[in-house]
Amino acid sequence: MRIALFSWESLHSLAVGGVAPHVTELAAALQRAGNEVHVFTRMGNGQQHYEVIDGVHYHRCPFDLNPDFMAEMDNMCRSFAYHFFRTENVSGNFDVIHGHDWMTANAIAEIRNARSKKTVFTLHSTEYGRCGNVF
Repeated sequence: MRIALFSWESLHSLAVGGVAPHVTELAAALQRAGNEVHVFTRMGNGQQHYEVIDGVHYHRCPFDLNPDFMAEMDNMCRSFAYHFFRTENVSGNFDVIHGHDWMTANAIAEIRNARSKKTVFTLHSTEYGRCGNVF
């Protein structure tokens, strides 16, 4: 099965919190189970756009930063979708797309609107919980 994971962080791009090890370990486990796994994630300084690590394909997607965090996440999602479509057009269809956390929702929506895909979406936390339950 060809699986595409989308995350704003991984241990092989930019790691911010607990989603990074989750996505990285999930990708590796899916690959060990015999799947072809691609992770679409942010690009850190000096990192390659594409790299295979432990059998997992990492697509580090550049995008324009923005002082408005929501606008920046929109830019990130457009880049994720663009690189997903480009990869799929070159190397074939993915069977499943899996978005991790709310930051990837617009990428998942754009892909689903353009191409029918089996979709998984994991919401790892709420902003309420991330902010110490003080909203």
